[in-house]
Amino acid sequence: AWTALIDSGASNSDTTRVIRRMNNGDLIAASQVSPGGAATIRVTRHNPSTGAVLWTTDISPGDTSDDTNDMVIDPATGDAYLASRISITGQQLNWYIWKVRGSDGATQWATPFNGSANANDDPRSICMTSDGNVVVAGQYTLASGAYTTRVAKYNASTGAQMWAFEPTTEWQTFNQVVADGSGNAIAAGNNAGASLSTENAYIVKFNASGGVVWSQTVNGVNND
Repeated sequence: AWTALIDSGASNSDTTRVIRRMNNGDLIAASQVSPGGAATIRVTRHNPSTGAVLWTTDISPGDTSDDTNDMVIDPATGDAYLASRISITGQQLNWYIWKVRGSDGATQWATPFNGSANANDDPRSICMTSDGNVVVAGQYTLASGAYTTRVAKYNASTGAQMWAFEPTTEWQTFNQVVADGSGNAIAAGNNAGASLSTENAYIVKFNASGGVVWSQTVNGVNND
């Protein structure tokens, strides 16, 4: 039907990471492009009938390798919320949660997070809760150098962090988060268990205030 080319114009790799659809059919896409050698994030809105780009926004506070892991949109307005990992000199990868306005692509806010180890922190999944705010799940690196899970909720209007779940248990991570109709969030990933020799499947439910409602670990014979 059509092809939309998102090209930085440089002889570097560009790739589209995630795409979402609005109620009116318009598409919001998040890509990684490298116009000057350093990778940056490009958000575009497309006409669903022709693929034509309606607006383009490039966002990058980082140094070399900025990328988007996940994105959720308000399907009515096209407002997009991005869970991105940003390379910062001396800090490796940081969480960056962005809001890009659906009407014109203007950046509304950006909220960073850098763990105490100045090491790799990775927001892997984002969802919208029933109150219109967003919850992000992933991992961050402890001062010990081990990684662990992190879940945080952000105010969709301001980007202010509303709460964060930051345990000190080593060697566990979240890969996905979803929300139910009551404002709760459920995150899924794995933990290494007490022996650190195998990974176990791991699911945690959080209430609207960030409290843990329950957690379940599934331990098979080997890595889960």
